[in-house]
Amino acid sequence: MLGLVGNTSANPHPYLTWVNDPSVSIVVNWWNPIATGDSTVEYGKTASYGSTAYNPTISNFHHVELTGLTPGTTYHYRISSSDGTVGSDETFTVPVEYPTSFMFAVFGDSRGVSGDSTPYHNRHKAQCDHIATKKPGFVLHLGDMVNEGSVENDWVEFFNCEQNLSKSTVIMPVLGNHEVQPGGQPYYYYFDLYNEGTVVPNNGMAGKGPRTYSFDYGNTHHIIVSSYQVNKTDERNWIEADLAAAATNPKIDWIFAYMHKAVYTSGPSSAVDTDGQKLWVPLFEQYGVDIVFGAHWHFYERSYPLKEGLIVSPEEGVLYITSALAGGPFNCQEPGSSYKSLFETYYCNKTAAVYITINKQTLTGQLVTVDDEVVDTFTISKYEPRASQPSPVDGAKDVALDVVLSWSPGTNADKHDVYFGTNPDDVNNADVTDTTGVYRGRQDANNYTLAGVLERGVTYCWRVDEVNELDPNSPYKGEVWSFTVPAETDYNPDPPDGALCEQTWVNLRWWPGKDAVSHNVYFGNNFDDVKNGTGGTYQVNQTETVFTVGLPGFLYPDGLIPGTTYYWRIDEVVGTGRAAKTLKGNVWSFTLVPKTAYNLSLADGLTGVKKTAILK
Repeated sequence: MLGLVGNTSANPHPYLTWVNDPSVSIVVNWWNPIATGDSTVEYGKTASYGSTAYNPTISNFHHVELTGLTPGTTYHYRISSSDGTVGSDETFTVPVEYPTSFMFAVFGDSRGVSGDSTPYHNRHKAQCDHIATKKPGFVLHLGDMVNEGSVENDWVEFFNCEQNLSKSTVIMPVLGNHEVQPGGQPYYYYFDLYNEGTVVPNNGMAGKGPRTYSFDYGNTHHIIVSSYQVNKTDERNWIEADLAAAATNPKIDWIFAYMHKAVYTSGPSSAVDTDGQKLWVPLFEQYGVDIVFGAHWHFYERSYPLKEGLIVSPEEGVLYITSALAGGPFNCQEPGSSYKSLFETYYCNKTAAVYITINKQTLTGQLVTVDDEVVDTFTISKYEPRASQPSPVDGAKDVALDVVLSWSPGTNADKHDVYFGTNPDDVNNADVTDTTGVYRGRQDANNYTLAGVLERGVTYCWRVDEVNELDPNSPYKGEVWSFTVPAETDYNPDPPDGALCEQTWVNLRWWPGKDAVSHNVYFGNNFDDVKNGTGGTYQVNQTETVFTVGLPGFLYPDGLIPGTTYYWRIDEVVGTGRAAKTLKGNVWSFTLVPKTAYNLSLADGLTGVKKTAILK
């Protein structure tokens, strides 16, 4: 190890990365420049931990992978080592199993200078602290993390600046020119900080360490390429194999590429990776890369959609973004390269990061400064092969008997398979071989008429699979949507008719009948009285569709009586004044059963009665 430069003590700061599946694993890393030891991470769902992962390797560089994690869970963890390190309680959150709605951040060039770098370190720390408040799913650092990759104290300052972000958020690295050592030594001088297969995925170019790698996060693919220390023709072959696999993966909707030296920039010609432009850009275009991120020249810029060096429509082109305002000195001269006309947006006033928000088939990007000013916003919408925007809307509760179903067809769909029924599972599971009547046939129009089919008081389900006979992946299965045709009278009682209830109070709820303006409520413990409206069972006329019994201030203020069956009826009042009429409703019931009695009834083989827990 090289001698320390101005560093006489260590306060190791953990930083997080991924080697394997982000939804079930994470790597906890830290560096102690002044002592060696083994590596232990205690972790669990509370600060009591309960699980331990151990790496016996004696080193300054500590890497411990935690596996078997539960998707969508926040974990506490604490680092320690035989070198005397004992960390604080920290947390991280594991993404859900297959996230399709999330946000991540991209920034680069946090380095200082050869002289006093305090102003740049302060900017870098402020930027990291600001990103941490946004709680991104992960962060990409585009390189030039430090001024001199061979100077240990630069790395000490780097981790001091990043600590509030890196201890709880995964940061995946890109090699910058300032990390390249004199004499062409491998990667960072202590390349173990981001060693492949230990800290980042081991799927890059053979023998080239962590200069190149890729990973998936939900419906996105991320490929990290190197602007330095590789044969770019060989790298082209690796890039093509990686992108070809991502482009044919049905789970991947978005592809992003990252490098330090941009292949397109409005900066000076020396800032352009001309070899990368020649060798890699055709692959980005061929395999549908959505955004290519670069850094190196310290400003922000966003291109128009580009293809073969020309501005094209968003559907055809690739966006190129330089995000290099992580804290280092700015390069704010007026853009003057031959590529200036290809760029739509330029910014160089404050430290900032790019935030990419994925919401299934829609991407929103923003450049946000350290003081939370939104400087640039852009949106990309993807090809959507599935049916969308159902009419009536999903879950509609006031649908007419003569409704015509319609939807927005998927991109390039020329036929539509329609499924319809009352059971959502049947509608979801049916295919074109169905003989039960759920499959309604293949048709040209993106609408379906139901005249004479519907009944009042029934909830219906439907699905549309989009067909493109030239697409081998067709048909594209749609979501199951639902709608309800309201009854003339009230319906869908809660608790359900005949339910067993264990509490001594109940909120009675119902769906109102069609055109009802108010509701006459009847309640009692005698079926005939409630049916006939006698014996004091009429309670109130009200506009609300909830009626409480069994609580102080309501009917039966001392509570309902265990072992008793209660009956209730709702009559719907339709119209007002002389035109008003009352539609008599059905009589529903529920039985109040103590928990012990309920258990006995199960033991006695009670059938035909549903248990309903009323937690309102």
